[in-house]
Amino acid sequence: MTPEQWSIVILVIVMVLYATEAVPLAVTALGSCAALAVMGLAPAPVVWSGLAADTTLVVAGMVVVGNALIETGAAVSVGDWILRRTGGRPYLSCFCLTTVAMVLSGFMNNSAAVATMMPVMIGLAATSGGQIHEKRWLLPMAAATNAGGMLSLIGTTSQMIVQNALEDQGYATFSFFEFAWIGVPLCLLFVLYMGTIGKWGGRRLWPEGIPHTQAVREFVPASPKDMDGWDQKNIRCKQGITAAIMAAAICLMVADVGISNGTIAMTAAGLCVAAGCISLKHVYLRFDWNTIFVLAGGIGFANGLSHCGGGELIAGWLMGLFRGALTPRTVFFMFVVTAALLTQFMSNTAVAAMLTPIALPFVSQLGVNPAALLMGICAATNLSFSTPIATPSMTLVLGPGEYRFIVYVKWCGPFNLVCILSILWIVPKVWPLIP
Repeated sequence: MTPEQWSIVILVIVMVLYATEAVPLAVTALGSCAALAVMGLAPAPVVWSGLAADTTLVVAGMVVVGNALIETGAAVSVGDWILRRTGGRPYLSCFCLTTVAMVLSGFMNNSAAVATMMPVMIGLAATSGGQIHEKRWLLPMAAATNAGGMLSLIGTTSQMIVQNALEDQGYATFSFFEFAWIGVPLCLLFVLYMGTIGKWGGRRLWPEGIPHTQAVREFVPASPKDMDGWDQKNIRCKQGITAAIMAAAICLMVADVGISNGTIAMTAAGLCVAAGCISLKHVYLRFDWNTIFVLAGGIGFANGLSHCGGGELIAGWLMGLFRGALTPRTVFFMFVVTAALLTQFMSNTAVAAMLTPIALPFVSQLGVNPAALLMGICAATNLSFSTPIATPSMTLVLGPGEYRFIVYVKWCGPFNLVCILSILWIVPKVWPLIP
C-alpha cells in the first residue's frame, strides 16, 4: 500500500481506540504519532511537532495560570461575585459564565477563553453545595467557545486562512465582523440547544448523585492558614496579581503584538510562579498532563497525516462521490460536509489550509462564488465539537471533567448536525452560490 493508504489505516485504528478507550486516550494520541514515525510515513520532527506547537504551549501555560486562580482563591471570588449578581441562582451563574466564554472566544484564542473560565466554573461547582455539577457545564462551555469563534475575523485561525486565500487570488475579502452572519446564529442556536436538548441530555448522561470529579473534590478555597500563614491582605494581593497577569496575557493575545500566543501563555505561567501565586510543587501536582499529551498527539498526528497525503486522499475520495454531478450546490455541500467531518479528527487550521486550495479551482471551473465556498469551509471547520481531539478547547476540559470519548459524541453530536444544516442553509442566503 502507498503511504497515504497506510496513514488512513492508522487513522481508522486510532478512531476505534478513541471511541472504545481500550487504552488511555493519551497513549492512543502519542501512539498514533509513533506509528507514523516508525513506519516511515512521516518524519519524526513532523509527528512530534505537537509537543512544541504554539497551541500546546498556550494550553499548558493557561492551565498553570488557571490553577493559580484556584490556589489564590481568585476563582472563588469571581464565582461569588457572579452568584451575587445572579441572585444566588446556580444555573443562571453557570449560564452567564458559559456565555462570557462564548463571547470572549470571538476575540481571543478559544483555549484561553476556556482556561480563563474553567477554574471559576470548578469553584462554583465546589462551593454550590451540590447544586452545580461540573460535568454538565465544562463540556458545554468548551463547545460554546467554538460557536463563538465565528463572531469575528480573529476568532480562529481558519478565518485568517480563507481571508489570505481570497486576498492572494485577488477576490474581495471579508470584513472584520462579516463572519458574524454565521457566528451569531450559531451562538443563538447553541443557547437554544443548551437550554433544551442539551439540558435534557446532560441529565441523562450525568444524573443526580454521580460523584464529583477529582478537580472539584480536591478544591480548597484559599484562606489565611492554608496559604503559608498569609493574612487576608496578602491573599487579596496575590489574587490581584494573578488576575492582572491573566488579563495582561489575554490583552496581548487579542492585540497581536507580534509575540506568539504560546510565548505569552508560558511567560504568564512563569510570572505566576515567580510572584508566589502558585507554588512549583502545586504546578507539578495539579498539571493536567493527560490533556497536554492528548492535544500534542492529536496535533502531531494531524500534521503527519497531512504530510503523507492522507488528508488529501480522504478529501479526494469524498469529492469523487459527487464527480458525476458537480454543480455549485453539490460542490458547496461536498466541501462543507468534508470539512465538518475532517475537523473532528484534525486541527481545524489544518483542515482549512488543506481544503482551501482544493476548493479554489472550482470557482473558475463552475462559477461558484468564492466568498460562499470559502465561508462554508471556514464555518464547517469551526464545528469541532464531537471529539476531545477536535480542537484544543475541547481537549482542555477532558481531564478536569473526567469525560469519556463517547460523551463528546452523545452530547455534542446532535448540535454538530444542527450546525451543519444551518451552514448549508444560511451561507447561500447571505452569499449566493452563483455571484
